[in-house]
Amino acid sequence: MGSIPVAELLEGRPYPGRGCVLANTAEDGPVLAYFVTGRSEASRARELVVRDDAAVLVRATGQGSEHDALRHYQAVARAEGWLVVGNGDHVSPVTASLVAGNDMGTALDPHSCEPDAPIFTPRICLASGPSGRPVFGYVRRRPDGGMDRVTWSVADLAEGGAVLLSTYDGTVEGVRPSRCPVETATGSGTAAELLDELWAALSPDLRVGAVAVRPGALGQLLVNR
Repeated sequence: MGSIPVAELLEGRPYPGRGCVLANTAEDGPVLAYFVTGRSEASRARELVVRDDAAVLVRATGQGSEHDALRHYQAVARAEGWLVVGNGDHVSPVTASLVAGNDMGTALDPHSCEPDAPIFTPRICLASGPSGRPVFGYVRRRPDGGMDRVTWSVADLAEGGAVLLSTYDGTVEGVRPSRCPVETATGSGTAAELLDELWAALSPDLRVGAVAVRPGALGQLLVNR
């Protein structure tokens, strides 16, 4: 296949921030994954929690921790055959917009990058619907201050093929927003193996949590935290 394995790709990004991964595994077929890392103590003081409706929340750990909209949010949403993973409070409204029949570009229209100057972290998400191909969506800030809202659909992904979109592709000291998804590969045969592959590739000093889920398989939601 020729693509760099996803674990190797992540190891080459010492601080990937948050990331969405689409992979076509040998046994489980398409799998969507999402991971979280953090530079600061506050960013690492988080956990992934599964609600009764199979939504996944990224929330603060510890008693009395204050809510921060940029760090605490719904990372996995399901509704009417749609599955969406992403890095902020856009996940739920994007899901609702897709359910209403809009495309990803329209669903992203109300959203901007994060207001965390000077980084301006991109908003990213990955969606799989009842029919059609999975699609990445991301909102990034241009150097002139404008917003690019980009969609990237993935068709006919070969077995073992994968695509990664992370918020950053630099280092802890030199954070650099990513510009686009990257084609990659996985040797994982199942969602559980993919989750382990991603988790092992993330720095133990930075990783917060990760989740892998199969579209349409309500019982297949795996969280590593």
